[in-house]
Amino acid sequence: MNITGFTRKNPLPLPIEDSFGYNESGNILAIAVADGITRDPLGMPYLPDPKDMEGVWEACRAYPNPSGSKIVADLFVKNFIEYSMGVEWAAHEQTVFNGFTSINNRLIKRLNKERIKDVDYLEHDLFGCVASAGIIAGDKLFYGYIGDCGVAVFDRKGKIVDKTTDDVKKTSRFVEALADYDWKRPEWREVVRKKYRNKPGNLNSYGALTGEVKANWYIHTGKINLTPGFFVLFYSDGMEDVVLSMGLSEHLASIGLDGLERKCNDIADEMGIRKEGTLVAVAVD
Repeated sequence: MNITGFTRKNPLPLPIEDSFGYNESGNILAIAVADGITRDPLGMPYLPDPKDMEGVWEACRAYPNPSGSKIVADLFVKNFIEYSMGVEWAAHEQTVFNGFTSINNRLIKRLNKERIKDVDYLEHDLFGCVASAGIIAGDKLFYGYIGDCGVAVFDRKGKIVDKTTDDVKKTSRFVEALADYDWKRPEWREVVRKKYRNKPGNLNSYGALTGEVKANWYIHTGKINLTPGFFVLFYSDGMEDVVLSMGLSEHLASIGLDGLERKCNDIADEMGIRKEGTLVAVAVD
């Protein structure tokens, strides 16, 4: 199978927090994309208005670098692929789910226990990530995702066959409609992370891999039968609008994966997307 992957960097001087990887051996291809959860800049309780570029640059300089979120993203990708490469004989949805939960419940939990002593959900929030990952075994895709990372499958004509949904958008729409909501204020960032992240009892909550066992409730899995000529795309949220664009659809149908990174960068520039995004694309033989 032909495969390509890349991360489009944020134009602001922020540390990279996305991670991706893949490995093919015999009849199995394992793919993983992870997006580290952004924490607050140090010593800046109030975030600047996005139009205040001087304040934005100050916040960038105050952001923890190296990023602990990047550590978790790398940890997920490395370990999911290693786990998946040992289960060719038993590849299915449960395999993918077990990979997610094993990394969350053991490795990420251990890291946070060692690094984060007093969680304040601001400067000292839990290290974590959202992710999409999967296994292609023969003509079957077994995938999983959490948060606003996703998976999309296109046919040879560039039409979407299937696509995952974004849990974070539901939470964002609900919270932003609340009275006095203002993400620039620290009390609101604390509320969102403390009351809406990994809280299964809250219908408007979302999930992230922070080492908390309740994150497992938000891990979605699925299975798709693949046909030669299909394209399978794993992506982080910064690449979602590009994935859904007509330009990408037309590129896949006419050219396939050749020149995909450049095409995605051009589309992102045209759409005014100013954030980090990662894409791993597979052309099915």
